[in-house]
Amino acid sequence: MQQNRFSDRNGFSLIELLTSVAVVVILTTIASPSYLNWYQQTRLKSAARELALFLHRAQHLAIVSHKPVFVVFDHASPSIIRLSDAPACAMSLVCDQANENHQLTITEPVLVVSAAFAGATDYARFSSSTGLAEGSAGAIVLRTTHYAVKIIVNQLGRIRICAIDSVLPGVSQC
Repeated sequence: MQQNRFSDRNGFSLIELLTSVAVVVILTTIASPSYLNWYQQTRLKSAARELALFLHRAQHLAIVSHKPVFVVFDHASPSIIRLSDAPACAMSLVCDQANENHQLTITEPVLVVSAAFAGATDYARFSSSTGLAEGSAGAIVLRTTHYAVKIIVNQLGRIRICAIDSVLPGVSQC
């Protein structure tokens, strides 16, 4: 009767396990920088598109509600952006919950670096009759460790996204 030569083995040898671990470590080391770059690019593009949609929502709310709508950027907590139809909220940056329609929070690794509008204001104002950014043209800059984008709002209300420093796939250069 012949005995199977593999019947004595119950698992993997130490050399097989060490070889497998070494291969996994090498692949992880090679892939992690690419993954981190991809992650930052994806989060930045997503945050920029979300902010652009938020600005479009402000335009829409201004037209539908027949009131000017303000998009307020607070320097105390720059990751929180608010919509409000109260001029006092835009002027004092202290928003009452009753006057606050909606807010957007930008999360790590994306940071709101700056928000500058005409007249050195910290808010964008959309007209109640046309939805135009009357006197509130400006730009918002979002940044991660390696990438940056600018969301530009012109006086006619056009909102566009462009990459500042480096090439960002799917986003045009400024």
